[in-house]
Amino acid sequence: MLSVMSLVYQNKSVEELPRSSSIEESRCHLFDAYIQQMLQRQRRANKPYSDEKIVHWLTQLAQQMSQDSQTIFLIERMQPTWLKTKNQRLVYRIGILLVGGLAGGLAGGLAGGLAGGLCGDPDKVLIWSLKDGSHWSLIDALIGMFISVISIGFGKGEIT
Repeated sequence: MLSVMSLVYQNKSVEELPRSSSIEESRCHLFDAYIQQMLQRQRRANKPYSDEKIVHWLTQLAQQMSQDSQTIFLIERMQPTWLKTKNQRLVYRIGILLVGGLAGGLAGGLAGGLAGGLCGDPDKVLIWSLKDGSHWSLIDALIGMFISVISIGFGKGEIT
């Protein structure tokens, strides 16, 4: 709070400081002034978002963090439960299933293709066969995709 106060009230005399009757009113003024100062600091000609949009999203983020008893924002602590609408949650879920399925399919296909393509000949020399490898690659890709989608689909939906 001292850092925020020193930034907001730098170059101001004691007479210029706001007089308020309550602590809550003082805090509101302090944070409003801080936000305005931070927005002024970031002025660019081609800003992608308006000041109102920035304040709106920061307010939503602060409310969600408050509900989850978080005081420090860490992106790894964001949860799918923070999504507000059913459509947002559905799009998130479908995206996770697609990405997980593709990753599982890729891993399964690569492992199956490499391992399944190895075959022994009568001289006990290991040779990799493209024909056998491609068959196993396809089968294991489907298995890997299926396992990934099922495990993600039945997961608890919380990011840990």
